[in-house]
Amino acid sequence: MLKERIPRLQTDQAVAAYWDSQSFADVAEDTTEATIRFVKKPKPTIKRRLTCPSRLRASLTGSASSRSRR
Repeated sequence: MLKERIPRLQTDQAVAAYWDSQSFADVAEDTTEATIRFVKKPKPTIKRRLTCPSRLRASLTGSASSRSRR
């Protein structure tokens, strides 16, 4: 089993620190060409603001006060 010469690093800062102290020429023979596939951007979401009719809004907000008037 081959030991990985390029470690898997968790953060961009760790990657930057690693490559600041290493040379790609040392590991170039161990690399392989990769195929990159770009994914389409998602379609924009349709947003609608739902409004409440005024008499329904009045019954929802004034329901407690309308009960006390009865």
